[in-house]
Amino acid sequence: MNPTTGGDDYGKSGEHYGWYNGYSDDAIDDSFDGDPMATWNVD
Repeated sequence: MNPTTGGDDYGKSGEHYGWYNGYSDDAIDDSFDGDPMATWNVD
């Protein structure tokens, strides 16, 4: 939950990585240790 807005915005932002390979910033940070290049072979 976002303490600023009070809403659940997990997985809804692509501002940092630009929705690299269709993944949200949160997914890249959590699943790929912040490395968007690690998404290249994920199907």
